[in-house]
Amino acid sequence: MNNREDVLLQIWRDYYDEILEVDLERGTFESLMNTDETINKKGNLYIETMIMANKMVHPDDRDDFLKFFNPQKIFDDMKKDIFVSKLNFRVHKGDKEYFWVKVKGIMPSRHQLSQNANYFACFRILDPSSEEDYGYMQRISSELMREKEKHTNRMALLEQYTDEIRDPVDGIKGLSQIAQKQIENPEKLVQNITMIEEECTRIQLLLDEMVLQIGGKGAAPIIMAGDMKEKGKASVMQRKRSESEESSSDDENMLRDEEIQEELLAAPQQVIPRIEDFDFKGMNILAFIDNTVGARIMTEMISATSATPFVFTSGKEAVKAYISGEAGKFDAVLLDSVIDDFGMGSVARCIRLSCKDDAETIPIIAMTDKTNISATRNIDGAKFNDVFRKPIDFGLLFLKVQELIKAEKGT
Repeated sequence: MNNREDVLLQIWRDYYDEILEVDLERGTFESLMNTDETINKKGNLYIETMIMANKMVHPDDRDDFLKFFNPQKIFDDMKKDIFVSKLNFRVHKGDKEYFWVKVKGIMPSRHQLSQNANYFACFRILDPSSEEDYGYMQRISSELMREKEKHTNRMALLEQYTDEIRDPVDGIKGLSQIAQKQIENPEKLVQNITMIEEECTRIQLLLDEMVLQIGGKGAAPIIMAGDMKEKGKASVMQRKRSESEESSSDDENMLRDEEIQEELLAAPQQVIPRIEDFDFKGMNILAFIDNTVGARIMTEMISATSATPFVFTSGKEAVKAYISGEAGKFDAVLLDSVIDDFGMGSVARCIRLSCKDDAETIPIIAMTDKTNISATRNIDGAKFNDVFRKPIDFGLLFLKVQELIKAEKGT
């Protein structure tokens, strides 16, 4: 150790009551308080901290103390370029009294991590006269952090539930439109009303689940309701979300959504067409809808425009249908999926990369239950022509299909 380091270490010794140099790779430590290395205390840091936490640290500070010395937390801080961390905790001094100790973790920079995975844990006993103030500040700080974490988790859960509820709402809207056309067919009418009731039950279960989790348990994992288990319905936390759908940053997505809302507000009022207003006779429309209710609705709606529906609940089957047909067989592609093993992003990319003559120009429209439609719009390589958020208004959807088909064909 050179002279400068000796001076710095001596300054540390004058200020701190204990200095531990920790080898993170081995989990061992050595005290640096004495100039004679042979009498410095050595041991396993994580074993010693467990013993100290259980025997000496105040019960209210125990979890924070153990977390402070958790190896994974230390490495995570290093990756985030957090090189100094601090904690105040209470240590038992007998007679049911405690005194405050400050520990500072001084960590190496990231580029040093592979060369020397050591850091310093420096302890200093605080002024007993400040015990009350330190205790108050520690409790306030901890409580604020806990409340902030709860709020963040609740908002994330609320957004996920909002996205999840859009799916059955979209189903109810579509089934209602179909039911209106089946007044003279009691059997089909009853079938659609039954499906509407099932979707309403699904919404009720999600709302009950949301109240339980957001209102009661905050960050706890969602517990699937019994009825939903029997029907095989996936809970919001069990339905996978495509990682690629999260490619754009939250700030960019928020700004983009605000721009979309401003565009909608500034646009002149539009007369929403009815399904009966479209005549797609002779056209073929390919669709991938990842649930049977949605697939049935889409089939009915496409048929109502006189087009021929090719609707699949498997993304791979939808891609196979497109590739196996001649170029130009399909006039448009409609995609609705939240799965990420082969979801709508994968289907769109496979179509665009298929090297067929119409692969780059065929209109592809995505439908999403995500609150943030920009995340869906920016799926890498999918090249959607447009994105619709649920619940879907089929009049507007087919109006966009009509516009895109005309633009592609130059008519």
